[in-house]
Amino acid sequence: MRNSSWMLLVGTTLATEAALPARAVDVDELRSGLVAVYNDAAGSKPVGLVRLDPTVAVSWRVGETAHPRLSATGGEVRWTGYVHVLRAGTYRFHGVLRGQLAVTVADQTVLSAEVNDDHPRSVEGPDVRLDAGIQPLAVRFVRRSGTARLELRWQGPGFRSEPLPSSQLFHLPSEAPKALAEHQELERGRFLVEENNCVRCHQPDPGNRMVAGLAWRPAPDLSQIGQRAYADWLVHWLLDPGKVRPGAAMPRMFADDRLGRAEAYAVARYLASLGGPTARAEAPPKDDKKRQAAADQGRRLFVSVGCIACHGEGPQARPKDDPASGRRLFPLGALGSKWPENRLASYLRNPLAVDPSGRMPHMLLTGSEAEALAAWLCEASDPELGPTPVPGDDVRAALEQRLGLSAEESAALARLTGERQWQELGQRLVRVKNCGACHTIAPGGQPLPAGPSAPPAWAAMEAATARGCLGDEAAHRGAAPTFSWSEPDRQAVRRFLDVGVRGAGSPSPAYQAQQALHRFNCLACHVRDGRGGLDPEQIEQLQRYEKVEHAELLTPPPLTGVGHKLRTPWLRQVLTQAGRARPWMGLRMPQFGSAQVGTLAEGLAYLDGSEPDDTVHAVPLSPATIETGRQLVGKAAFGCASCHDIAGHVTGGTRGPDLATMSQRVRYDWYLRWLTDAQRIQPGTRMPTVFPEGRSLLDQILGGRAEAQAAAMWAYLSLGPTLPLPDGLEPPKGLVVTVGDRPVLLRTFMPDSGTRSLAIGYPGGVALVYDLGACRLSYAWSGNFLDAAAAWANRGGAPAKPLGNRFWTAPPGCPWAVGTSDAPPDFASRAQDPAYGGPLPPNKVLQGPPQLHFLGYGVDRAGKPTIRYRLGAGDATDLEVAERPEPLKLAGVAFGVQRRFRLRLVTATTPWFWAGVSPQPPRPVPAETGATEIGDQPRLLAASTRLVLPQEGQRALVLALAQYPPETHWLVQRKGPSWQVLVRLPSRLGEADLVVNVWAPFRDDPALLKEIMAER
Repeated sequence: MRNSSWMLLVGTTLATEAALPARAVDVDELRSGLVAVYNDAAGSKPVGLVRLDPTVAVSWRVGETAHPRLSATGGEVRWTGYVHVLRAGTYRFHGVLRGQLAVTVADQTVLSAEVNDDHPRSVEGPDVRLDAGIQPLAVRFVRRSGTARLELRWQGPGFRSEPLPSSQLFHLPSEAPKALAEHQELERGRFLVEENNCVRCHQPDPGNRMVAGLAWRPAPDLSQIGQRAYADWLVHWLLDPGKVRPGAAMPRMFADDRLGRAEAYAVARYLASLGGPTARAEAPPKDDKKRQAAADQGRRLFVSVGCIACHGEGPQARPKDDPASGRRLFPLGALGSKWPENRLASYLRNPLAVDPSGRMPHMLLTGSEAEALAAWLCEASDPELGPTPVPGDDVRAALEQRLGLSAEESAALARLTGERQWQELGQRLVRVKNCGACHTIAPGGQPLPAGPSAPPAWAAMEAATARGCLGDEAAHRGAAPTFSWSEPDRQAVRRFLDVGVRGAGSPSPAYQAQQALHRFNCLACHVRDGRGGLDPEQIEQLQRYEKVEHAELLTPPPLTGVGHKLRTPWLRQVLTQAGRARPWMGLRMPQFGSAQVGTLAEGLAYLDGSEPDDTVHAVPLSPATIETGRQLVGKAAFGCASCHDIAGHVTGGTRGPDLATMSQRVRYDWYLRWLTDAQRIQPGTRMPTVFPEGRSLLDQILGGRAEAQAAAMWAYLSLGPTLPLPDGLEPPKGLVVTVGDRPVLLRTFMPDSGTRSLAIGYPGGVALVYDLGACRLSYAWSGNFLDAAAAWANRGGAPAKPLGNRFWTAPPGCPWAVGTSDAPPDFASRAQDPAYGGPLPPNKVLQGPPQLHFLGYGVDRAGKPTIRYRLGAGDATDLEVAERPEPLKLAGVAFGVQRRFRLRLVTATTPWFWAGVSPQPPRPVPAETGATEIGDQPRLLAASTRLVLPQEGQRALVLALAQYPPETHWLVQRKGPSWQVLVRLPSRLGEADLVVNVWAPFRDDPALLKEIMAER
């Protein structure tokens, strides 16, 4: 098993102790990881640090180091151990470097380089011949002032360039420095100091950077604790937290005698009054079938959501801390004795609102899921946590005396009722015990004032490590809290206070990321560098509730090399915004809160020797590249669509993440390695090898060049959710309406288009919908046509479902209006006016004459519809409109809609057409003068101008008038935060034709726009 705990060492003479003897290695004695010795070059007392590193990785910005104790002004690192060469052959070591580097394998120098430039750069060693087997490895890195970077990579027979993998790096424990185990103890001590909030009570000197940099754990907010916990449970908890819930971080604050029990009773009564007290509900009847069904669902959720990873089989599990695996187990205890069921359900919906530490994360539970889980968890109760007797008057009097109440204060207390007396005493004790150091206690929003005295400062604690909290016996502890520490735990804390707080106190994001993985128990679910992950029994339980088609990633994804795999924005979204690559899975990624893991995405990149990646790798786009990528993804080529979702379309096989979001999630280098040998990255995955030995089996496409094919697929998939769908997608389930060689028309309810809609599916995979009530062409999509099951099932009334990707949405309301001035009508207001087809309020009728009249539609011999309507008050007519929409398609470039209007203007008015809207200024493209810019002022443009309308998400629309009468102009005007694009036609128009082409390129990219501009 791998042990990647961080080890420290005082001194600078460790490198020679880890020298590798030239002898055969007993493979059974090898353990994962390399022995890493860090030597600090600064100060009169330089610090040495030794630990086990899973691989060779350095990524430190100016002022940062591998560990807070080290100085950031220089020093060196030596990694020693063994590398398992699986296959004899020619290898090459290379990487990204800033500093000085020397790498030897089996006594050969495989890479020697020095980079002192301001920025890291690539370095490369010679081709070397390595024999198969276990080979000695030694790496020496010398830091220069400023940034430090070492990303060591290799490539060899059968695999492309990759970071040196932790799975093939080992050490012999017998060759490790003798101080290694001692310094593991130091890190254990540091963790206990941070988790038990030592710095919250023992205030450090502001100038002590090492101590000031220690983390602390925010405790639950107690301002409304009386709503959540029964008063009797609080008494038992305060008397002995470790007995109520083994492994609790909360220390015992009260002595085990009559006075101590009276103190706990008083504090419990005060806390219970904050938002409470909560009365115990009667137990539901055993034959309550509804509640039993909820509890059964809760038991299943406990497994499927992933609660078992941290909490074991359930409330009766025992605590466990396994340093070898990195996994910890936290029992829940008898929650039914603490929580009212409805309050536990409320807590489970958002635990961070009560406990901002993130130790109990947000699990994205719905209201009904939280209620079901609470129903099951509250079935566990403990009769020993029942009612507690009220202490006698003599004990209360002794407590008043201990608290030093004056005669006046005692007299005032005596005038209160018995319950209020205990609450008043409890409030005073909360201050005396300094509970507010860890907990927020602010009844009514007003924090309690600080207590009359404070615990000893940090320096005093360092000088008295055998007394107070660290005392072995009660006599040595005095009034200090009693933590549930074993003697080895206390010794680790003492060791840390003696040695571990000496150093520079430098920032270390990589170290903090490593600590966060341990602090938030990430290895309970995830495997990283051979450690952690769900155990076989837990996986077996998950299999009971997960569908077979989801079994590709039944367990959480490995975190090995995650800093090289995931783009930083996506990893941040996963950690803090509930981003999910597989949203259908029952197992969920906990949300620990931005305050706790907001910087972990960057930290994991540094931990793996990489850097944050905030830009998507760009492959030059062209119609040919996009179309080739679409072909390769389809089932007739690599068949990616057989398993992966594509732009929200579910496949028929084992489901993999949606490939239309891939470029937003993963880094390009990892993507190439994954295609070449996914098994090497993640053993056991169902992902096949696309490019075995780095070669493609599809020789007829792009000359069989794997790199070119990978780039084409990346270019195609980077188009995102509105990409043109690949060939061979499985037909969706449901009442699917398909399109043959003629258009298909269906009157039905449609989403975002109203109940009087006409859906039109055209041959070639483009469809659109017309809102006949508003006389508006609503939107268009590419892909399959419709699933009409919802509209036809039962009594109907639900919208049909478009089976494709929406690529264009029209502005709201009818697009036509007439006016008597040069100022255009207010289209946005008209879209909400029932007289112009806007929605009527419930149970209301139209007041006044309608201004918009639907006249019906007809189809020509080819089956293409023409929709007719007129504008005018009542029976009067201002403008008659006949629209025939048709699809546009430019392979590898764009989808579009052609809107062909036949107009008849009856009155002497000016017709206006609302063509589009953009959140950014449109870009006009006259053929002669090139692109110009649009400002905030309205602007008339020639009808021959083409307009590029930027849209959200690197998208755009291109508007062009293919046919128009003389004196027609574009008008571009700003309206609020967006820009409107209108067409102004001449008055006294009579009869005329107008043809508007609306193109939706797959991306706002110059190469694709150029292809559209070339279309006539």
